[in-house]
Amino acid sequence: MDYVEEAWTSPIGVLRLLETGDGVSAAKALIGLALNSSTLAPALEVSLAAAQVSDPLVRGNALLSFGHLARRFGQLPRDPVYDLVAQGLIDADGHVRGQSDAAADDLDQFLGWYFEGRVLDFV
Repeated sequence: MDYVEEAWTSPIGVLRLLETGDGVSAAKALIGLALNSSTLAPALEVSLAAAQVSDPLVRGNALLSFGHLARRFGQLPRDPVYDLVAQGLIDADGHVRGQSDAAADDLDQFLGWYFEGRVLDFV
């Protein structure tokens, strides 16, 4: 996946992409931000906002971002992150479910959060 380089460490850059409706670029930038942000709070704030948008590509990548942030910073607020990932695990969209499953793995590994009933059908 190519990342949107100018948004790698810029929460404002990702928010601008979300505002323009460029879902593909925003989805890529979310991952770049989660992997490269120097601090947790701004990246988390953007990911929380993006995890609630209607675009499944953006929503799924925002949920995956939680896993990256947990690995990098070793902490996240359980409320609302846990509920967003749990909802993503049963989302109608396969991309959202898959990214949520990957996030749940990381949240379990790095924060000790267990997600019950993670048998998924990605078809």
